[in-house]
Amino acid sequence: MDNSIWTKLATEGNITHNTMNKNRLEKHIEQDDYFGTLATVLNMARQTLEKDMRGPKKNWHIKLLQSLEEDLMFLQENYKIDKK
Repeated sequence: MDNSIWTKLATEGNITHNTMNKNRLEKHIEQDDYFGTLATVLNMARQTLEKDMRGPKKNWHIKLLQSLEEDLMFLQENYKIDKK
């Protein structure tokens, strides 16, 4: 049985999923690791693409994800989210 975060997110109900997402999001912001966490998730998606995707757009998708990872790590290292 696959207990990955992707499986958990895919099988939870919408109300529970939305509440959990909001709570998880706020927790990452409070811990000042939101951007780094997003970069890690994108890295996992990119690794899956590299392994499984085929076709002419594969490299474009991989480069896009790498660029987003780099942007998020820049934000993690240089910025903090403050609530309005």
